[in-house]
Amino acid sequence: MALTILIVLIIAVVIDSIYKQRAYKNIVADYDKSLSIDPDDTIALNNKGTSLAEFIDHRKEALECFNKILEIDPNDAAALHNKGIVLDKMGKHQEALKYYDKALKLDPRFKKGKKL
Repeated sequence: MALTILIVLIIAVVIDSIYKQRAYKNIVADYDKSLSIDPDDTIALNNKGTSLAEFIDHRKEALECFNKILEIDPNDAAALHNKGIVLDKMGKHQEALKYYDKALKLDPRFKKGKKL
């Protein structure tokens, strides 16, 4: 009985993961369409970056989104904060703190470690 419950739970987790991967691909494709029209749309870049950051194998691409925003506007507190979150997820905690601090100085509403 316990083994059956465990198997059902594992199957549910796998199905949920597959669903999220498919949804993520559609979301990122929509942001890519928007960015093909306006490659400097910082809102679309930020949203794409936060979507990509959820998946381990796409975190470098998420950083690219936040880096592009920071090229456009070095004082974009949301991009600084989100870059910190991604760096934290990548285990680069000291580097992440630098970005959290910059975001916090620009906008006190960004508390360290708080997700947007």
